[in-house]
Amino acid sequence: MVISADKPLVVAMYCILAFLRRLTWDLQQAQTARRLPVKHQRQIRFTPGSLDCRRTFEIPKQAGDRPEVAEHVESPPDGYLAVFDAHQSPAEADPLEAGQQARQLIDAELPNTGILLIRDTGLSNPESCSRFAQGLGYERMTYEPYGSPRKKMAGMDAVTAVPGQFRQDIHNEMSYNPQPNSKIMFMCLQPAESGGENLLAKTADFTSNISEATLQRFNLKGGVRYLRVYEHPCQASSLMSWDERTGRHSLQDAAQYWADLGFTNIRSRRDGKLFVENKQPACIHHPTSGQPLFFNIAQTSVKPACSTPFQVTYGDGDDIEDWVVAEIIRAHWSSTVALRLEQGDMLVLDNYAALHGRLPYRGERTLLTLLTRD
Repeated sequence: MVISADKPLVVAMYCILAFLRRLTWDLQQAQTARRLPVKHQRQIRFTPGSLDCRRTFEIPKQAGDRPEVAEHVESPPDGYLAVFDAHQSPAEADPLEAGQQARQLIDAELPNTGILLIRDTGLSNPESCSRFAQGLGYERMTYEPYGSPRKKMAGMDAVTAVPGQFRQDIHNEMSYNPQPNSKIMFMCLQPAESGGENLLAKTADFTSNISEATLQRFNLKGGVRYLRVYEHPCQASSLMSWDERTGRHSLQDAAQYWADLGFTNIRSRRDGKLFVENKQPACIHHPTSGQPLFFNIAQTSVKPACSTPFQVTYGDGDDIEDWVVAEIIRAHWSSTVALRLEQGDMLVLDNYAALHGRLPYRGERTLLTLLTRD
């Protein structure tokens, strides 16, 4: 009976002891956490940012420029792209963990504007970029199966090796291929001494600047036809040979190389030339939003000739008229803005929603790029 009378007191004491044991455990865990290196507990605070004041960039004229090329472009207006600051220095950044956290930001923000700028990422060398890309966890693509091989740095592709004195006009990456990439990212390790600003345009804005009659014309003419011509390895020619391009040493294996990439019209001639053709619709719908987009490189139209390694025509094989090319180029420039990247900046583009290019530059300029399927 005595034990029964004291039972509430015993229960209360038991609860107090359990609370003290839990409190002691929590204090020990907190002390252990304080002793861990900062990088193991650091959460990146991506804070919304803004661009500097508006600027105007002159477009240097170069040989072969058409009258439609603009004389200058402006920097992006407010709200044109999403801007976030990561506040990371190279010394404190863990590229793998930073990439994992940036993945969440990209997935949340990129669908809103199609263009995302992350500043102060802490990326300072090719190795950190490679680890960051690993942390992002996207399914990666490379240029090699589809276009010219790129210089490699720690397993990352460098940007196109076009000499700095030349401009790269805007385009959607690999829009001429059956399987284009979903995203393209640029990681700036060293900005140019002067120039080298990234040209950007929203594909929807560009599309709205093309007349309905021209859009319908492409539809009636079967879209856009792309034809690659490769020489026989034993023939002396200015064309690249199919074994050089594919790494395959028989014509049959070279043809299979292209078939594996989604190309369906592959043929050869008796002289050993290999012709790789694909037809794409001039307009597509965005994979997620469904928005109609003019997605091609019809402005690079080249008159068919066997001496030309890459040909662009209407889908039915007819030449794309000069007035159509002029309208496309004019629509490009009326939609284009320019943005300068600084060291540690990363520019992320939805490849369907945004076009990119580059202004001429002087000095060294090092940007690495990442293509993804998802």
